[in-house]
Amino acid sequence: MRIFAAGLSYAALGCTLISAACSSDQMKMTGSTDAGSKQSGNTDTSGDGQTPATGAGITAWLESAVYKDWTCEPEAHKARSPSPHGFNRICSNDLIAMNATGTDDWPKGAAAVKELHPSASSTTPTGYAVYLKTQADSAGGRSSRKALRKRSRPMG
Repeated sequence: MRIFAAGLSYAALGCTLISAACSSDQMKMTGSTDAGSKQSGNTDTSGDGQTPATGAGITAWLESAVYKDWTCEPEAHKARSPSPHGFNRICSNDLIAMNATGTDDWPKGAAAVKELHPSASSTTPTGYAVYLKTQADSAGGRSSRKALRKRSRPMG
């Protein structure tokens, strides 16, 4: 598998987005998997059963497929708006799965892996998007679930 990776750390939001697009049969890192992690004070980590790796460790962590033990959607499906990922399947760690119906902010350590698929019938991902909440505070509440719901309500 070949991985082209680019990442972004939202220090103000307390989240890290790590994305990777994959193809072919060889694994090769080309780029940074967490371009902003140094800016937000995070260091590269190897991850564990509930926490994705950050930095260069993301490749091995994804290959280990430990995230498939999380709560996963049963199959790939058409992306939900506004996602640009044509077909995908999302796996959520215990912190998200246990709080999915709640209204409080996601706790630090909440993580998800979005497998990117070429079709709804695909069982082999062609890429990944990995999300990890790295701080308890989300921009002073401005990016909390409550604030986002409030801002997304129809006007008038």
